[in-house]
Amino acid sequence: MASVSVRGAAVAVLVALARSARAWPACGTPPVNVSASVPFGVDAYTDGDERCYVLRGAAHVTLVFESFMTEYKHDFVTVYDGPGDANGRAFSGELPTPFVWRSKRTPVLVRFVADETSLRRRRR
Repeated sequence: MASVSVRGAAVAVLVALARSARAWPACGTPPVNVSASVPFGVDAYTDGDERCYVLRGAAHVTLVFESFMTEYKHDFVTVYDGPGDANGRAFSGELPTPFVWRSKRTPVLVRFVADETSLRRRRR
């Protein structure tokens, strides 16, 4: 399970992926619209699932991973620090939580991708 909670006054709103993600990889699905003050994430997912979130802050975005568990080296959450970040920082497996990540730039793309395999039963 990958769960992401966004906190902080610097986080404003989700923005349209097409306008802000020129250097980022293409997402198979449009970004999910969520309020910056409400936790959001992927609670359960299936093989081949992909979800994208684009967040904009005044100067930065702070992500708080309140829980994080994916199939290690198969399913990833990648965080892209501003539109110029073509590689991002990938997270997979389990992270000690809460895990906090703060961007240097804005907007930020959070991309979740599950591959086509199931190595173990996922928590639902």
